Amino acid sequence: MFDRLTRRVELTPAGEEYFRAVHHALAEIEKATRDVMQPDRKASLTLSVMPTLGANWLMPRLGSFSETYPDIEVRMISSIEPVNFDAREIDVAIRVGSPPGVLRDKHLPRVEMDMVTNWKGVTAEYLFPDLLVPVLSSKLLSQGAAINEARDLLKYRLIHNASREFAWPDWLAAHDVTLTEKTDAITYGHFFMTIRAALNCKGVALIPSVILNNCLEGMDLVQPLKGDVESAGSYYLLTREENRDEYAVRTFCNWLLAEADNEKTRDQAGGLDDLEDTQQ
Repeated sequence: MFDRLTRRVELTPAGEEYFRAVHHALAEIEKATRDVMQPDRKASLTLSVMPTLGANWLMPRLGSFSETYPDIEVRMISSIEPVNFDAREIDVAIRVGSPPGVLRDKHLPRVEMDMVTNWKGVTAEYLFPDLLVPVLSSKLLSQGAAINEARDLLKYRLIHNASREFAWPDWLAAHDVTLTEKTDAITYGHFFMTIRAALNCKGVALIPSVILNNCLEGMDLVQPLKGDVESAGSYYLLTREENRDEYAVRTFCNWLLAEADNEKTRDQAGGLDDLEDTQQ
C-alpha cells in the first residue's frame, strides 16, 4: 500500500486506487459521525479562485449564496497557481485555460497557464468564455488620439498583465496588427492592477469582459472599439471527482453554474457595449 521513503511515505498505485475506492464511503461515515456529535456544525468547503475574478465577480454574489444556504460555510483562497487537488486542501476551484482534450484555434490569444498540477481524478465544468476587451480612461481618450481601429491603440501605452504575456500580441494579431519591441508598454502582476493603471491614465488595458461587466459601473473607463476577441481558454469550475456529490460541494457548484449562465446571458445581451455607450 505504501512506498517508504527516507522521511515520508507515499501511496503506491494500488494504494491510490484503494483510497479512491473507499474515500467516499469513509467521508460519509465521517459526516454522519460529525452530524451526531455536532448537530449544529455547518458544512464547509474551501474554494480557490483567481484574485480579480474573486473580488469583482464572485464576492458580490457570495452574500446571496450564504443567505440561501446558511448551513454551508465557504472559505475562499485567492491564487493564480495551478490547483493541487492531491493535497486535499481545496474542494472547488475556478481557473482559466483549457482542460485536456479541448482543442482551440491556434490563432486565438494564448492562455499559457496551468490550471491544475495533476488532472487525474479532476472534473472540469465550463463556466464562461474568456473574452478580451481593451479599455482606457475617458479622460486619457479625450486628451489623446482618436481610436477608430485596432491599429490606433498603438498610439497609447499598452498595459500588460504578467500572467497573460501573449494577450496583447495575440489580440492585436487577430486584428492584423503586429506588436513590436518599440511599442510603449508597461506590465503589472494582476488584472486589478492593470484596471487601476488604466483608471490612472497609464494606458490601454486588455481585460476579460467577465471582470469588466462587474466593475465598470461608476468607473471612468470606456471601451474604444466595438466587439471583443475570445481567447484560447475559458473559465472552468474544477472539483475532485470523488467529492463532487458531497452536499456542500454539490450545492455550491450547482449555484455557481447557474450564476455563470446568467453571466453568459449578460455578455450575449451586450452589457459591456451598453456601458460604453452611456459613458461616451
